This record gives sequence, structure tokens and C-alpha cells, in this order.
Amino acid sequence: AAVAEALLPGGVKGSSADDCKELGNKMLQANKVDDAIWFYTLGLEKRPGCHVLLSNRSAAYARLREWKKALDDANECVKNNPDWIKGHGRKAAALEGLNRFEEAIEVHQRMLELEPGREASKQAIEDLKERHVEAQKNASYEPFGEMKSQSAAVSDPCKTEEDQKQSAATAKASKIETLKSKGNKAFSSGNFEDAVSFFTDAIELDKSNHVLFSNRSAAYSSVSQFQSALNDAQKCINLAPRWAKGYGRKAAALVGLNRRNEAIQAYQEGLRYEPENSTLLKGLAEIMPSAKAEPAGDAAKDKDQGKATDESDVKVKEEKKEEPPEEPLAEADLELLSEFFSETSDLERKQQVERILKYKLNPFEVLQVRVDMTVEEIKMGYRRVSLMVHPDKCKHPRAEEAFEACKKALAELEDADKRKFYVEVMDAARQEAERELKKRKRQEREEAAARKKVRTADVNKLRSALFGGVKKRPRTEAEDDTFQTADADEFNQEEEDMLVDGTREAALRILNQLEKRRSHAEKVFIANEKRDKESLAKLKQETKVQENVAKDWDEARLNRIDSWREFTQSGKKSGIRKPKPHVTEKGVSVLPPTMGGLKKTKEEEELLGDFLDSV
Repeated sequence: AAVAEALLPGGVKGSSADDCKELGNKMLQANKVDDAIWFYTLGLEKRPGCHVLLSNRSAAYARLREWKKALDDANECVKNNPDWIKGHGRKAAALEGLNRFEEAIEVHQRMLELEPGREASKQAIEDLKERHVEAQKNASYEPFGEMKSQSAAVSDPCKTEEDQKQSAATAKASKIETLKSKGNKAFSSGNFEDAVSFFTDAIELDKSNHVLFSNRSAAYSSVSQFQSALNDAQKCINLAPRWAKGYGRKAAALVGLNRRNEAIQAYQEGLRYEPENSTLLKGLAEIMPSAKAEPAGDAAKDKDQGKATDESDVKVKEEKKEEPPEEPLAEADLELLSEFFSETSDLERKQQVERILKYKLNPFEVLQVRVDMTVEEIKMGYRRVSLMVHPDKCKHPRAEEAFEACKKALAELEDADKRKFYVEVMDAARQEAERELKKRKRQEREEAAARKKVRTADVNKLRSALFGGVKKRPRTEAEDDTFQTADADEFNQEEEDMLVDGTREAALRILNQLEKRRSHAEKVFIANEKRDKESLAKLKQETKVQENVAKDWDEARLNRIDSWREFTQSGKKSGIRKPKPHVTEKGVSVLPPTMGGLKKTKEEEELLGDFLDSV
């Protein structure tokens, strides 16, 4: 506790309940459960009855398998905020840890009342029912105690609701993948009806999987249930609007319904996202001639004669009877459609180039891939994006630069060390975006609390005026809904979308800062290198000049000596002028003691000889 207390910014007395909650969360994430419980308990002393702190302490007790304490906190949490679904999740986990499966089922049913359609609770109810039946058959089952080691391995109830959701999702995904594999195998064997059945079972488990709808659409087309195939293809497109294969499924179903002009549009729509898709190009080439000559009467007749195999087919067929038959597209219309498709494709390519150049420092954003994707998935993203900006297909003047950025991004993400660096950058960007969003949410809560405080004061004044000073008991922090807001660490879907955008911009900001530092360091290095080269060149030049001076001096020394010797030994008197008189300070004119050309004294000869020898 002493170590934990030192972490509080204002000490035990000066810290708030929020400080305690945040530190408790950090301790729990670091698996320091006892310290986490200490912080949560201190927070509850400062804010009694806070449902968030009770929920978090319940999770900490569950981590220690102290199920009764976890249940007590969960019950108190639910009591203080009965509509907060997370508190019920804590209670269900504690009851499951105590092997009170029937009560845990009731809690999950209550959660379904609060949030209808909650898949995690539905799955948990099924699992708890199975465990309850197995536990009753198992001799080691103790109704209100703890399961013995034989049964303890069945599940780990200390997991929070999120952990349970993840494990349930894993089992669910495995089941979906099994059904999908069976459907694909049946389709490959020609058992199309069995394939439809398998894909339908898989879709019941996951209605957000666009691949399952695509596969079932293909199976429906194979048994000539084209309207059902079209319905599934459209659902696939709604779930994954940029997945070209969905448009191929839609076009195939429309061809089966003899609505070839619409099929052309579906093929062209898919080619906007994958211009090199051979399946779409081949399908478009096959139906283009027949679409131009498609008679409206035959199209309507074929629609009327189409076999409706389920209620939706019959309903759509009846609706189509009331509509006028479709007019075939004329040659000029087809040309206009082709031109429009080309212009739209060019616009998207231009947007892709501009997007890539803006985020070129972030390889994940360049290739539009997530940080958790495999190398193969990243390569698929590279192929998709690079085709859009290939210089041979994109007219943008900077298409080549964008294409090179794509190649660089792929190379960086294939390098394990570089990818680790960019993942760390994305994590830091996510944390920065979360801090900004939490700060904004906190400001909004504070502003809302301030507004409510003003309203409450006005109401109290009015009540005092009306009822003679009788005031309503002020609400405690535990009762005040300003403290009953959602956990600040949780974000709804809209906020998650905001986090994605915020993370993208934060990552760009971080990478730009790093790039500026790198560029500055590179400039400094180049400047220092240039200065060193200039200094070295100057030193070499000065050395060379000194060497030349010394060389010239050496070469001229002998000439000077020889000239002097010739001058002193020539003995020629002619041509020598008589020296001018030397005037002293006293005005007496005398000749200098010696002059060039005159006979020198013995001492002068000796001095001159010594001088020449020294030189």
C-alpha cells in the first residue's frame, strides 16, 4: 500500500476518485491485482457507491477467484445503477464462478431485456445451460461452492464479460468456418442445394459476413433461383461496397433474370474497384452484344416465366408485373455509360493518388490495411491500391510518385523491424487520439454538470419561494447522474469512428515530426561534411602554397649566392660612381668607410666570408 500510495499525484488526501480509478486500471492491466483493489477501495471512500469503481473492484476480486467479494461488489453496482449493463456482466461472471449457473442465466436474460439482440448474452445462456446439465451429471459438482479440479478446467469464470465475449466469438468463428468449408466442398461437388443449406446455417451465426452471402448467391444461381441470388448479392455489396466479387454475383443473377443492361452496370461498377478483374471483364464482354439487341418484350416475358421458389421470389415477380418493361440501352447510351464509367474511374484514381501522397509516410494508410493483417493480406492490399495508381492506367501527373510510394510501403511492411516501428507509431497515435477524446468527453461532462448545477439552483430557489424554504435533499455523488455516465474508458460506435480518424491524423502528425527531425539531422550532417571537405581543401591549398614558396626559395638561393660572389670577386672598377659625401650632424662631409667596388679591409672580407658560409 505504501508503494501504491506513492503513485497518487496528490497523496491519499489530495487525490480524486478518478485518479484512484485510473491507477487501479493500470495496476489491473499490469496484473498487480492487490494494488488495483487498494486503489479502487480508496476511490470508493472518496466517492461512495460509484458503480464504475464497484464494477472494477468486482473484476479484480474475480481475477483472484474471490467470487463472493466479486458478487457483493457486483450486486452493489447493479443496485446503484440497474440500467448499466456492464454491472450485470460482472454479476453473471461472479455467479458463474460460484457455479450458480441458473442465477447467472437469469442475469444474462436481464441483460437481453436491457439490450435486445445481444449476441454475447445469447451465447452465454446456451453455454451456461450446457454447463449446468454437465455439472449436475458430474459428481464433483457442488451447487454453491467451487468446482473441483476436474470441472475447473471447463471454463475460467474470472474472465470479464469482454473476455467471455472473445472466447465465445472464437468458438463461433470456428463453427462458421466449418460450415463455410462444408458449403464450399458441396458446391465444388455439384451439390448446390446442400451448399445453400450450409451457407444459410453459417449466415444465421454471422449476418455481417459478406463472403457467406456471396457464396450462397453463387449456389442459388446454380439452381436457377436467380432472385434469391440477386438478394444475396445485394446484401454482399451492402456489407462490402468495394469488394468487386459481389458485383460479379449480382451481374450473374441479373443475367439469369434476363436483365442484361443492369448486369452490364453491375459489371462496370465492380470494375471501378478492380479494373483488372478478369472474371468481370470476361463476363462483361460476353453480355455486351446481347444487351444491345435485348428486346423489352422478351425481357418482360422471361421475368414472368421465371420460377419463384420462395415467397420473396413470388413477391418480387408480382411487383415486376406492375412495372413497365425495361427499355434496352441504345448504342449512344452505352457509349455515354462507358464514358461516364471512365470518368468516374479517373476521378477515383486521382483521389487515390492524392490520398497516398498525403499519407505516404504511413505504409498502413498507403495500402489501406490494418496493423493486425498478415503479410499475404497486406500484399493483396498492395495489389488493389497499386493497380488504381499505376502510371500506365492513371493519368494523374504524380501517379508514378504514388506508385513508388506503394512499393516502398509494401517493402517496409515486409521488413519485420520496420513494421514493428510503424506498429509502435500507430499504437502511440491511438493513445494520443484516446487522450484527446477522453479530454473532450470530460470537458463535456463538466459543462453538463455545470449547466445542471445552475438549473438545480434555480429549481431550489423556485421551490423555496413556493414552499416556504422547504428544499429537496441534495443528491449524493452516487445518486447524481452526472457521476453515472458511461465509463470514460469506453467508447460507443460513433466515438470509435472518431478514434479511427483521430488515430490516422495523429499518426500522420507523429511521422511528419519524425521526418522533420530526420531531415534536419541529415541537413546538419551534410553541412558538417561539406565544411570538413572545405577545411581539408583549404589546408591542402595552404600546404601546397608553402611548399611552392619553399621550393622557389631553395631554387633562388644558389643564384643569389653566385651573383653575390661574382659581384664581390669581379674586381671591376669601371662603372662605379663616386659615392656622395656623407653629411654628419656636425656638418662635416666624409666618405663612408667602405663602398661597393672599393678595396675592402681585411675585417670586411672575413665578415663577408662568414656570411656567405652561413648562407
